[in-house]
Amino acid sequence: MKKIITCIILIFVILGINLTSKINLKENKNFVNDLLNTSNYYFCKEKSSNKIINLINRILDIKLNIPSTIIEKKFYQTANYNVEFGYIQNSVISKPRVYIYSTHYTEAYSDLKTVVDASYLLQEYLNSYGIDTIVNERSIKDYADINNLEYKDYYKATRKFLSDMLKENNFDLIIDLHRDAVSYDTSHIKIDDTDYAKIMFVMNENLENINLANKLDDIINNKINITRGVYHKKIDTFNQDLSKKAILVEVGGNYNNFKEVTNSIKVLSEAIKELLDEEKQRENI
Repeated sequence: MKKIITCIILIFVILGINLTSKINLKENKNFVNDLLNTSNYYFCKEKSSNKIINLINRILDIKLNIPSTIIEKKFYQTANYNVEFGYIQNSVISKPRVYIYSTHYTEAYSDLKTVVDASYLLQEYLNSYGIDTIVNERSIKDYADINNLEYKDYYKATRKFLSDMLKENNFDLIIDLHRDAVSYDTSHIKIDDTDYAKIMFVMNENLENINLANKLDDIINNKINITRGVYHKKIDTFNQDLSKKAILVEVGGNYNNFKEVTNSIKVLSEAIKELLDEEKQRENI
Protein backbone atom coordinates (compact mmCIF):
# COMPACT_ATOMS: atom_id res chain seq x y z
CA MET A 1 0.00 0.00 0.00
CA LYS A 2 2.83 2.40 0.84
CA LYS A 3 4.41 1.75 -2.56
CA ILE A 4 1.16 2.67 -4.34
CA ILE A 5 0.61 5.84 -2.28
CA THR A 6 4.19 7.00 -2.83
CA CYS A 7 3.91 6.29 -6.54
CA ILE A 8 0.65 8.28 -6.81
CA ILE A 9 2.25 11.23 -4.97
CA LEU A 10 5.18 11.20 -7.38
CA ILE A 11 2.82 11.14 -10.37
CA PHE A 12 0.83 14.10 -9.04
CA VAL A 13 4.04 16.04 -8.41
CA ILE A 14 4.96 15.59 -12.07
CA LEU A 15 1.46 16.52 -13.26
CA GLY A 16 1.31 19.48 -10.88
CA ILE A 17 4.59 20.91 -12.13
CA ASN A 18 3.35 20.58 -15.68
CA LEU A 19 0.16 22.50 -14.91
CA THR A 20 1.57 25.25 -12.68
CA SER A 21 4.87 25.92 -14.41
CA LYS A 22 3.67 25.47 -17.99
CA ILE A 23 6.73 23.30 -18.66
CA ASN A 24 6.56 21.39 -21.93
CA LEU A 25 7.54 18.01 -20.54
CA LYS A 26 7.43 16.43 -23.95
CA GLU A 27 10.47 18.49 -24.86
CA ASN A 28 12.15 18.29 -21.46
CA LYS A 29 13.06 14.64 -21.01
CA ASN A 30 16.07 15.50 -18.87
CA PHE A 31 13.84 17.40 -16.45
CA VAL A 32 11.60 14.39 -15.81
CA ASN A 33 14.56 12.04 -15.61
CA ASP A 34 16.29 14.24 -13.01
CA LEU A 35 13.07 14.55 -11.03
CA LEU A 36 12.67 10.79 -10.83
CA ASN A 37 16.31 10.07 -10.13
CA THR A 38 16.52 12.61 -7.28
CA SER A 39 13.24 11.60 -5.62
CA ASN A 40 15.08 9.14 -3.30
CA TYR A 41 12.47 6.47 -3.94
CA TYR A 42 13.46 3.45 -5.98
CA PHE A 43 11.93 0.10 -6.72
CA CYS A 44 13.61 -2.82 -5.01
CA LYS A 45 11.32 -5.79 -5.54
CA GLU A 46 11.00 -6.88 -9.15
CA LYS A 47 7.51 -8.32 -9.35
CA SER A 48 5.69 -5.60 -7.41
CA SER A 49 7.76 -2.74 -8.80
CA ASN A 50 7.08 -3.67 -12.44
CA LYS A 51 3.38 -3.06 -11.91
CA ILE A 52 4.04 0.41 -10.51
CA ILE A 53 6.56 1.25 -13.23
CA ASN A 54 4.12 0.16 -15.92
CA LEU A 55 1.47 2.37 -14.34
CA ILE A 56 3.82 5.37 -14.42
CA ASN A 57 4.76 4.63 -18.01
CA ARG A 58 1.12 4.45 -19.08
CA ILE A 59 0.29 7.76 -17.43
CA LEU A 60 3.38 9.47 -18.81
CA ASP A 61 2.82 8.12 -22.30
CA ILE A 62 -0.88 8.98 -22.42
CA LYS A 63 -1.03 12.23 -20.47
CA LEU A 64 2.33 13.77 -21.20
CA ASN A 65 3.35 11.89 -24.34
CA ILE A 66 6.83 11.16 -22.98
CA PRO A 67 8.67 8.04 -24.15
CA SER A 68 8.86 5.54 -21.30
CA THR A 69 12.49 4.85 -22.13
CA ILE A 70 13.58 7.96 -20.22
CA ILE A 71 12.61 6.27 -16.94
CA GLU A 72 15.45 4.25 -15.45
CA LYS A 73 13.94 0.91 -14.45
CA LYS A 74 16.79 -0.75 -12.56
CA PHE A 75 18.58 0.44 -9.44
CA TYR A 76 20.81 -1.15 -6.83
CA GLN A 77 20.14 -0.46 -3.18
CA THR A 78 22.82 0.52 -0.70
CA ALA A 79 20.68 1.24 2.35
CA ASN A 80 21.39 -0.46 5.69
CA TYR A 81 17.94 -1.99 6.10
CA ASN A 82 15.74 -4.47 4.27
CA VAL A 83 12.79 -2.71 2.66
CA GLU A 84 10.79 -3.27 -0.49
CA PHE A 85 10.46 0.41 -1.34
CA GLY A 86 12.70 2.82 0.49
CA TYR A 87 15.33 5.46 0.77
CA ILE A 88 18.61 5.07 -1.09
CA GLN A 89 21.33 6.38 1.17
CA ASN A 90 24.44 6.45 -0.97
CA SER A 91 23.16 6.98 -4.54
CA VAL A 92 22.95 4.48 -7.35
CA ILE A 93 25.74 1.96 -7.78
CA SER A 94 26.68 1.61 -11.45
CA LYS A 95 29.42 -1.03 -11.25
CA PRO A 96 29.00 -3.31 -8.23
CA ARG A 97 32.05 -5.44 -7.47
CA VAL A 98 30.91 -7.55 -4.51
CA TYR A 99 27.61 -9.35 -4.00
CA ILE A 100 26.67 -10.64 -0.54
CA TYR A 101 23.78 -12.90 0.35
CA SER A 102 22.92 -15.32 3.14
CA THR A 103 21.24 -18.57 2.16
CA HIS A 104 20.45 -19.31 5.82
CA TYR A 105 19.46 -15.74 6.62
CA THR A 106 17.89 -16.62 9.99
CA GLU A 107 21.18 -17.79 11.51
CA ALA A 108 21.57 -15.69 14.66
CA TYR A 109 24.25 -14.88 17.20
CA SER A 110 23.93 -14.97 20.99
CA ASP A 111 22.49 -11.44 21.14
CA LEU A 112 19.92 -12.15 18.39
CA LYS A 113 21.75 -10.23 15.67
CA THR A 114 21.81 -12.27 12.47
CA VAL A 115 24.08 -12.99 9.52
CA VAL A 116 22.03 -10.43 7.58
CA ASP A 117 23.18 -7.77 10.05
CA ALA A 118 26.72 -9.01 9.51
CA SER A 119 26.22 -8.74 5.73
CA TYR A 120 25.19 -5.10 5.97
CA LEU A 121 28.13 -4.38 8.25
CA LEU A 122 30.52 -5.94 5.74
CA GLN A 123 28.87 -3.90 2.98
CA GLU A 124 29.40 -0.72 5.01
CA TYR A 125 33.11 -1.43 5.46
CA LEU A 126 33.64 -2.36 1.81
CA ASN A 127 31.78 0.71 0.55
CA SER A 128 33.98 2.87 2.79
CA TYR A 129 36.99 1.40 0.95
CA GLY A 130 35.47 2.35 -2.40
CA ILE A 131 34.36 -1.20 -3.16
CA ASP A 132 30.78 -1.03 -4.44
CA THR A 133 28.85 -3.77 -2.70
CA ILE A 134 25.31 -5.13 -2.99
CA VAL A 135 23.51 -7.10 -0.29
CA ASN A 136 20.67 -9.33 -1.46
CA GLU A 137 17.26 -7.75 -0.81
CA ARG A 138 15.02 -10.43 -2.31
CA SER A 139 13.02 -12.53 0.14
CA ILE A 140 14.29 -16.08 0.39
CA LYS A 141 11.29 -17.01 2.51
CA ASP A 142 8.80 -15.76 -0.08
CA TYR A 143 10.57 -17.67 -2.83
CA ALA A 144 10.71 -20.80 -0.67
CA ASP A 145 7.02 -20.57 0.21
CA ILE A 146 5.96 -20.11 -3.41
CA ASN A 147 8.11 -23.02 -4.57
CA ASN A 148 7.45 -25.29 -1.54
CA LEU A 149 11.10 -25.38 -0.50
CA GLU A 150 12.20 -26.63 2.90
CA TYR A 151 15.00 -24.99 4.88
CA LYS A 152 17.53 -27.50 3.58
CA ASP A 153 16.61 -26.50 0.03
CA TYR A 154 17.15 -22.74 0.46
CA TYR A 155 20.23 -22.98 -1.76
CA LYS A 156 17.78 -23.39 -4.65
CA ALA A 157 16.36 -19.96 -3.85
CA THR A 158 19.71 -18.21 -3.62
CA ARG A 159 20.83 -20.06 -6.74
CA LYS A 160 17.99 -18.38 -8.61
CA PHE A 161 18.86 -14.97 -7.12
CA LEU A 162 22.55 -15.33 -7.92
CA SER A 163 21.81 -16.53 -11.45
CA ASP A 164 19.67 -13.45 -12.03
CA MET A 165 22.39 -11.14 -10.72
CA LEU A 166 25.04 -12.75 -12.91
CA LYS A 167 23.01 -12.09 -16.05
CA GLU A 168 23.87 -8.40 -15.82
CA ASN A 169 26.88 -8.22 -13.49
CA ASN A 170 30.45 -9.44 -13.47
CA PHE A 171 31.36 -9.50 -9.78
CA ASP A 172 34.90 -9.63 -8.44
CA LEU A 173 33.69 -11.51 -5.36
CA ILE A 174 30.46 -13.25 -4.32
CA ILE A 175 29.96 -14.14 -0.66
CA ASP A 176 27.37 -16.43 0.88
CA LEU A 177 27.66 -15.35 4.52
CA HIS A 178 26.83 -17.84 7.29
CA ARG A 179 27.60 -18.57 10.92
CA ASP A 180 28.49 -21.99 12.28
CA ALA A 181 26.86 -23.99 15.08
CA VAL A 182 29.80 -25.06 17.24
CA SER A 183 31.10 -24.62 20.78
CA TYR A 184 32.24 -21.20 21.94
CA ASP A 185 35.81 -22.44 22.32
CA THR A 186 35.80 -23.44 18.66
CA SER A 187 34.39 -20.17 17.27
CA HIS A 188 36.06 -17.65 19.62
CA ILE A 189 39.59 -16.34 19.98
CA LYS A 190 41.07 -13.51 22.07
CA ILE A 191 44.11 -11.64 20.77
CA ASP A 192 45.62 -8.58 22.48
CA ASP A 193 42.55 -8.18 24.70
CA THR A 194 40.21 -8.14 21.68
CA ASP A 195 37.60 -10.86 21.17
CA TYR A 196 37.01 -12.22 17.69
CA ALA A 197 34.55 -14.63 16.09
CA LYS A 198 36.60 -17.10 14.10
CA ILE A 199 36.20 -17.16 10.32
CA MET A 200 35.98 -20.31 8.21
CA PHE A 201 35.59 -20.90 4.48
CA VAL A 202 33.49 -23.81 3.20
CA MET A 203 34.39 -24.73 -0.36
CA ASN A 204 33.89 -27.46 -2.91
CA GLU A 205 37.39 -28.82 -3.45
CA ASN A 206 36.65 -29.76 -7.06
CA LEU A 207 36.10 -26.15 -8.14
CA GLU A 208 38.79 -23.53 -8.75
CA ASN A 209 36.97 -21.19 -6.35
CA ILE A 210 38.86 -22.89 -3.55
CA ASN A 211 42.01 -21.07 -4.67
CA LEU A 212 40.26 -17.75 -4.00
CA ALA A 213 39.25 -18.89 -0.53
CA ASN A 214 42.81 -20.06 0.19
CA LYS A 215 44.19 -16.66 -0.80
CA LEU A 216 41.71 -14.81 1.40
CA ASP A 217 42.41 -17.17 4.29
CA ASP A 218 46.16 -16.53 3.95
CA ILE A 219 45.68 -12.76 3.82
CA ILE A 220 43.59 -12.80 7.02
CA ASN A 221 46.04 -14.97 8.91
CA ASN A 222 48.96 -12.80 7.83
CA LYS A 223 47.12 -9.91 9.47
CA ILE A 224 45.84 -11.73 12.52
CA ASN A 225 45.30 -15.45 13.02
CA ILE A 226 41.53 -15.63 13.47
CA THR A 227 40.51 -18.26 10.90
CA ARG A 228 39.67 -21.93 11.15
CA GLY A 229 40.97 -22.47 7.64
CA VAL A 230 39.22 -23.76 4.52
CA TYR A 231 36.83 -26.67 4.99
CA HIS A 232 36.75 -28.95 1.95
CA LYS A 233 33.51 -30.43 0.62
CA LYS A 234 33.49 -33.03 -2.15
CA ILE A 235 29.85 -33.05 -3.33
CA ASP A 236 27.94 -29.93 -2.26
CA THR A 237 28.72 -26.89 -4.43
CA PHE A 238 26.83 -24.20 -2.44
CA ASN A 239 26.17 -22.50 -5.82
CA GLN A 240 29.91 -22.03 -6.28
CA ASP A 241 29.62 -23.70 -9.68
CA LEU A 242 27.80 -20.60 -10.96
CA SER A 243 30.88 -18.38 -10.68
CA LYS A 244 34.55 -18.93 -9.98
CA LYS A 245 34.33 -15.84 -7.74
CA ALA A 246 31.78 -17.38 -5.37
CA ILE A 247 32.79 -18.41 -1.85
CA LEU A 248 31.02 -19.40 1.37
CA VAL A 249 32.20 -17.65 4.53
CA GLU A 250 31.18 -18.57 8.06
CA VAL A 251 31.77 -15.81 10.61
CA GLY A 252 31.61 -17.10 14.17
CA GLY A 253 29.01 -19.41 15.65
CA ASN A 254 25.78 -19.33 17.60
CA TYR A 255 27.58 -18.53 20.90
CA ASN A 256 29.44 -15.47 19.60
CA ASN A 257 28.08 -11.99 20.27
CA PHE A 258 27.87 -9.32 17.60
CA LYS A 259 30.78 -7.31 19.00
CA GLU A 260 33.04 -10.28 18.34
CA VAL A 261 31.52 -10.63 14.88
CA THR A 262 32.06 -6.93 14.21
CA ASN A 263 35.76 -7.20 15.04
CA SER A 264 36.11 -10.11 12.63
CA ILE A 265 34.07 -8.47 9.86
CA LYS A 266 36.43 -5.51 9.96
CA VAL A 267 39.42 -7.81 9.46
CA LEU A 268 37.57 -9.67 6.71
CA SER A 269 36.79 -6.43 4.88
CA GLU A 270 40.42 -5.35 5.02
CA ALA A 271 41.47 -8.73 3.63
CA ILE A 272 38.92 -8.49 0.82
CA LYS A 273 40.24 -5.06 -0.14
CA GLU A 274 43.78 -6.42 -0.24
CA LEU A 275 42.67 -9.43 -2.28
CA LEU A 276 40.80 -7.33 -4.86
CA ASP A 277 43.69 -4.86 -5.11
CA GLU A 278 46.06 -7.75 -5.80
CA GLU A 279 43.71 -9.20 -8.42
CA LYS A 280 43.39 -5.83 -10.12
CA GLN A 281 47.16 -5.33 -10.22
CA ARG A 282 47.59 -8.81 -11.69
CA GLU A 283 45.07 -8.01 -14.46
CA ASN A 284 46.93 -4.78 -15.31
CA ILE A 285 50.28 -6.49 -15.75
